[in-house]
Amino acid sequence: MRNHTDLSEAALLDFTPNLDYPLSLSGVYALGVSVENMILKGLLHLMKRRTDFQSQKLLNQLFSYQMKEAEILKKHHSYELNIEVGHFYESGGIIIATLLSSEDLHTNLKLINQTLTYFTREAEQIIDEAHSLEDLLNGCFKLRTEAADLFHHLALLYPEGAMRNSLEDISQFIYQRNVDLTEAYGKIA
Repeated sequence: MRNHTDLSEAALLDFTPNLDYPLSLSGVYALGVSVENMILKGLLHLMKRRTDFQSQKLLNQLFSYQMKEAEILKKHHSYELNIEVGHFYESGGIIIATLLSSEDLHTNLKLINQTLTYFTREAEQIIDEAHSLEDLLNGCFKLRTEAADLFHHLALLYPEGAMRNSLEDISQFIYQRNVDLTEAYGKIA
């Protein structure tokens, strides 16, 4: 089992990334990757704090699971970005592929930013409150549920269409992976 605690302290300094609202499908998946990376950094932070064997074992398994999830979203991001770059080159460099403009979201922009800020604060609090082994596991599930809720709430703030559908798809993906993780928990502990 690879121990992830040997990563530098610098990796933990920027626990909370700047989460921006997406204007394109690649932006939706980039946000997904940012949220996944935020959770990974939170797990690394916990690995630094919790050095007992049981906690390290649990955190390493959760970290590996989270890495797999992040890789799936990175593949979606790359796919959508390649499509957008293709459209850009097909247009002779004139069209920048976005599905929405800031004006399209103007009425919901404040709510979108509040939703992203709330998630960031909630994630920090969940990580800070994880003191026992049970807290670690419950905190991980709560953090993952908050991430799924984030994408669901964002989907509701976007107009009907591909971006809303992709936000909801990410939400459902995380919810389903939570079910899978809950079923696998017997194997983790």
